Amino acid sequence: ILEVLANLTAKEDIRRLIDETIATFGRLDVLVNNAGIIAVTDIEDSDVDVKVDQIMDTNVRSVVLLCHLSVPYLLKTKGNIVSVSSVASTKPSCVDMITKCLAIDLGVKGVRVNAVNPAVIKTNIFDAGFGIDLQTTQQLIYKDCEQTYPLKRPGDPEEVAEAIAFLASDKASFITGATLEVDGGSMWTSRGANPNATSNNNQ
Repeated sequence: ILEVLANLTAKEDIRRLIDETIATFGRLDVLVNNAGIIAVTDIEDSDVDVKVDQIMDTNVRSVVLLCHLSVPYLLKTKGNIVSVSSVASTKPSCVDMITKCLAIDLGVKGVRVNAVNPAVIKTNIFDAGFGIDLQTTQQLIYKDCEQTYPLKRPGDPEEVAEAIAFLASDKASFITGATLEVDGGSMWTSRGANPNATSNNNQ
């Protein structure tokens, strides 16, 4: 196991991450893009541009740079890329389209590219993104999942990991350009996991 502390908004840190991986293992078989932040804004916020830059740098630009610097090694191993996207907000629109475009470009060279789209998963991301403590998260967001998700609960990190492992494995050897929802069916419900939502209109 190799642990590398890196700022994924900095190209040189990403380059160092890849270089240390190759120096340690000698090859690269799978790239999993899993960096992400949550930032809430709207078009009337005075600092909307700052928040958008933060979101795009961390959630999208890092994916592009990691793929760019990893592809030369993935071409050698006929490896693959799995990006962790989402079922909501700006990030999935960008990451899902990057996934599909790269799948077309790299498929002819033997490299598969896919993504998983989780809904609410029981991690600390809400605490990190909104300053919501665990108890409040459970009371508001998790409870809303129990009420609105067809499977009546939020997801577990292990369930997302299993989906990533599947897409990265030979069992998915004929799958590329796919976006796999790991969302308890929330995409097909009216509100998803928004604790402040009151409308039952379809998304």
